[in-house]
Amino acid sequence: MENSIKLSGQKAFHKLGIDAGMFEDSFVEASFQKRLSENSLTSIDDYIQFALNNKDELQVLKGLLQNSYSEFFRNPLTFSVLEKIVFPPLIADKRSKGKEIRIWSAACAAGQEPYSLAILLEENENMKKDAVRYRIFATDKSKSQIEHAKLGCYTSFSLDQVSLKRISSWFDSENRRSGNDNYCIKNELKRNIEFSVFDLLEEHSTVPPSSIFGNFDLVFCANLLFYYKPAYREIILNKITKSLATNGLIVAGETERELLKQQGFTEIFYQSGIFRR
Repeated sequence: MENSIKLSGQKAFHKLGIDAGMFEDSFVEASFQKRLSENSLTSIDDYIQFALNNKDELQVLKGLLQNSYSEFFRNPLTFSVLEKIVFPPLIADKRSKGKEIRIWSAACAAGQEPYSLAILLEENENMKKDAVRYRIFATDKSKSQIEHAKLGCYTSFSLDQVSLKRISSWFDSENRRSGNDNYCIKNELKRNIEFSVFDLLEEHSTVPPSSIFGNFDLVFCANLLFYYKPAYREIILNKITKSLATNGLIVAGETERELLKQQGFTEIFYQSGIFRR
């Protein structure tokens, strides 16, 4: 049957003129079924007709393939290992060599990940004693997500994993008079972050143009790889691997740990999702 569970999502996207072929069938199917449920529809044909007559719905459906969800300090163990084990010696090494720390947040969504990293670096005791220059190159293929990230404003609900002390130190509340409950990143935390639009499947670029030459000490690609089919996953992983500095680290999500191990990477701390080749 055409409406088989595994293929119905892919076929529906194709009929709507959306290329979803690079993504895993399970992810495509889940995205499609989510929109059916949201619109109280059960028939694939009815949904296709509905979406073709509704440009806003088509944009929502395309947006699901962007996978633009993120959180501050999304994996507590990962960020704890970075804070206590990875960053202190990295800062000391860069200071001794007079070099900068270079980090790439490869699918930064609305900016929660790079801002979390900047907070860890700014708060590090070694950094406070004698600051080392750092730059975080934060990219996403969605222009709207990058604009959101540059603005750096978030609802209180999205700050659940941020301590009150950090909210006080790194966020300003705004628009309280109008009834909104938004918190915006302070400008001082933005100064070392470069946001730009970049597609990891772009054929002619290995690294974000703003970074010029890559050579990253750390690349975050967490909760990204498993959405793609193996061939596209390999393209992304090869590109990221080539961008690493000597002894550079890759950070993956919990569901991607086995993928990295299969590619010859070693996890530096059990279940941290932080890998070295």
